[in-house]
Amino acid sequence: MYMTNKMKQVANFFTSIVAYRNISTTITISTVFLLAVGLLSCDHTSVYRKFQSLPSEEWCMEEKPSFSFSISESQKYTVTIAVRHTKDYEIGNLWCFVQLSDSTKQIRRDTLNMMIAEPNGRWLGEGGKVKTVSKPIADTLHLEIGTYTVQIEQGMRVQCLEGVKDVGITVARLSEQ
Repeated sequence: MYMTNKMKQVANFFTSIVAYRNISTTITISTVFLLAVGLLSCDHTSVYRKFQSLPSEEWCMEEKPSFSFSISESQKYTVTIAVRHTKDYEIGNLWCFVQLSDSTKQIRRDTLNMMIAEPNGRWLGEGGKVKTVSKPIADTLHLEIGTYTVQIEQGMRVQCLEGVKDVGITVARLSEQ
């Protein structure tokens, strides 16, 4: 792997810290280092981002938000599902069924388990009163030029989930540097 000067500086910094820490701290620092290298080596350029609000801040089983987007360049992309919720959401996770289709056929169908809270009840995700959690449907997808549709349905055993405000997706182009 080719390393830029900035990446080498980050590696040297973490190496010097590792020499003075115990094993569990070393593992944590190594993880942070790998994430930093990953973020520096790939550039994510968003080509589509949209949220749909849910009526009455409830996501009922019959509601299946759908998003259509166009790809103008054949290459690798990430497709990420996002959910915005309030403290009224009472479950620690959220199962979603996600279907990606092009104009002629279904390309992929996935079941995602989105973690909403830690076992101790601490909310995960970003934000204050409204939290946003997200999860990619795959690390990378090679998409050809064309129009695609993503349909998302909640897969919980509850008819309507209270506290879910919005469901959305982000499609980002992955370009290696």
